[in-house]
Amino acid sequence: MQVWYSVKMHFYGQHEPERMPVSYELLNKWEAWKRMGCKASEMESAALFIAASHLRVRCGSNFLVVGNQERNALGMENPIVHDTEAAITVAVEAIRKLIKADREK
Repeated sequence: MQVWYSVKMHFYGQHEPERMPVSYELLNKWEAWKRMGCKASEMESAALFIAASHLRVRCGSNFLVVGNQERNALGMENPIVHDTEAAITVAVEAIRKLIKADREK
């Protein structure tokens, strides 16, 4: 399964794009990502992916969706989640799978 998400180098433009000098560009990009089926937008992984690429090592990201501004904008239920247990479980299992795959090579 392929899941799209965007990695970006800005924060405030996402949360208040209409206040930015290039609001039209930010809003158009946001709409484009939504139309492509983007499931997450975050900026912390950008530096990790760049460093991993330079070092020629693997790198991944694991997300906890605290809230969903798109559901909120549509008036849908938008539960706020702070429990990190599921994300930790996913990360540990992913590392186990990588170790197993490496051993089978």
